Amino acid sequence: CSGVKDIEHITELLGQDYDRYEVIVVLDSTLYPDEFRAITAHYRMIRVNCSSNEELPTASIRALYRSRQRSFRRLILVDKAFTEYYDDLDAATAIASYNFLLPVGHNSHLCPKAVECIAITLSEQETQSLDMLYSLSSEGVVFRRDAVIANGGFSQHIVKQIPSKRQIYTYIPLI
Repeated sequence: CSGVKDIEHITELLGQDYDRYEVIVVLDSTLYPDEFRAITAHYRMIRVNCSSNEELPTASIRALYRSRQRSFRRLILVDKAFTEYYDDLDAATAIASYNFLLPVGHNSHLCPKAVECIAITLSEQETQSLDMLYSLSSEGVVFRRDAVIANGGFSQHIVKQIPSKRQIYTYIPLI
């Protein structure tokens, strides 16, 4: 997530009824100090070690936070100087634990059961030959992490950089 700084929005993102996903919020603590403090306090977050990532050069991360509360272990807060939306997504990609990424901006909200629908759709595919899942009904896009890295990170042209034979389309609304 880039630009998501509202606790209610983060809570909504964490409310998906699926176990194997994480919410990575990238936020600049110098631009939004009050929001950053509110998030770390609300979710009882502590700073954890963060190793540098050589895969994406724009992913320079100041600090990484995780919740001490078991119920919020899916939440990761990244403190990164804001330069642009795509650099925030690169930082999230650099620390992502899972193979598929769904970029979410400050004006985006997940549809109910979106993560579950993504998982079902991907399980029905030969995912080794899949780099992108595009929702025709909501314009939400899920990317394979390795495809993002192979293309040098996120950009406004990333959808065009992925060969059509490595894309699938769905009408399931995601965002």
